[in-house]
Amino acid sequence: MLSSFLSRLFAKLPGNTSVVMWLVALPLVFTALSWWEYTRLTPTVPATELLARQTQITEIERMIERIDAQGSNSVKINGIVSSKVMAQRKLRGAIDSLQLPSMNPVVARWVAPAALLGLGAGLVSALIGALGLILVYASGVRARRSRDDLMRTFFHWRQRLPAYLGAMMLALVLSAAALAVTRGFALYQSVATHAGGRAIKFDAILALMAGALLWASLVALWRLRHALDVLEPAPDAVLGQTVSEAEAPGLWRYVREMAQRAGAQAPRNIVVGVTESFYVTAHDMLLLPSEQRLSGATMYLPLTYLSLLDRTETDAIVAHEFGHFAGEDTVYSQQFSPIYQRLLHSFQTLSHLDNSGSLASAPARAFIEYLLERFHLAVMHWNRIREFAADRAGARVAGAQASARALVRITSLVPVVHTVLSEVARRPDEAGQDLAQMLS
Repeated sequence: MLSSFLSRLFAKLPGNTSVVMWLVALPLVFTALSWWEYTRLTPTVPATELLARQTQITEIERMIERIDAQGSNSVKINGIVSSKVMAQRKLRGAIDSLQLPSMNPVVARWVAPAALLGLGAGLVSALIGALGLILVYASGVRARRSRDDLMRTFFHWRQRLPAYLGAMMLALVLSAAALAVTRGFALYQSVATHAGGRAIKFDAILALMAGALLWASLVALWRLRHALDVLEPAPDAVLGQTVSEAEAPGLWRYVREMAQRAGAQAPRNIVVGVTESFYVTAHDMLLLPSEQRLSGATMYLPLTYLSLLDRTETDAIVAHEFGHFAGEDTVYSQQFSPIYQRLLHSFQTLSHLDNSGSLASAPARAFIEYLLERFHLAVMHWNRIREFAADRAGARVAGAQASARALVRITSLVPVVHTVLSEVARRPDEAGQDLAQMLS
């Protein structure tokens, strides 16, 4: 498949060259093909050449008339003697070679507009792609200047991404459709005028290629519509169980106290589980296996780590997590982080929509990847600053030594917890009931 070949070829290109090829070069290829079709199927001949051809045709027609008037059955033309019939046949052949090929009226009516539509749509798609790349680059530069610029420019792109990708892909599909129509008319013209076998085969091959290109483009537009659905907010699936205040009043008092000491608001939900680490999130959650949906700020407490930390270390970690929802970090944590993480997840989902590696979702996927890459440096920069601020919150609540111990212990426990959970998943019947005992 041509689309699979293009995907493999573009994937080998270095750096951001691939996204330029998908968003700019590919539409320009469609534009060039449309221009070639236009010049090939609607030839323009200078007036001087038309006059010269007509003059030669008139002279040859007069020669045929003189031959008809002769009584002899043999004729001498350019020093060569031939029969009267043969001479007239050669002269009529010369006239046919001088005349421009006539085009079927239906073909003449539609081929030029179709080719021009393909040319214009290809140019529009290339311009949209180029403009998008330039604006994303500029947005990435601004995002590193301040966190406000990061959130403002990212929200701008997040809101306009479906419209941008839709316009770009629609123009690309229109260009491909115009190419397919033009190729179909060219094949019809070859058959209608009884062109040679090679000419018909050539036009048939090009028509099939144009049809395949149109099909790939239509699949691209259809899959893009479904791909944009995954960009909409969706809850994070988490293995865990919610704990109400009636079930654990002491835990809720502790969490509220830590939130107050860290200068943050208390969460709406508390979830306990074994597969994650400590975190607070404002993103909607879907608890498994109960399929309970939670909204608002949620604190996740891992029983696996809680059983291995002392009280001061737990205080430091919980205060650290609430530190992300204190002061200037509140808006960033509650608004930007969930959307950014969702877009990361959407890109991963979009990457799996086209397992064949064909043309279908490649332009949209390439642009989202470029968008994330340009914002990645800014996000990492501000995340590092946020982590330092959260570390200060943890140290302020539990002390610097407890915070340092908690960081070291959590880091060292990650592979241990992962190994134990993997063993439980592989052999649940032999795992027993006391997971904390297995970790100790």
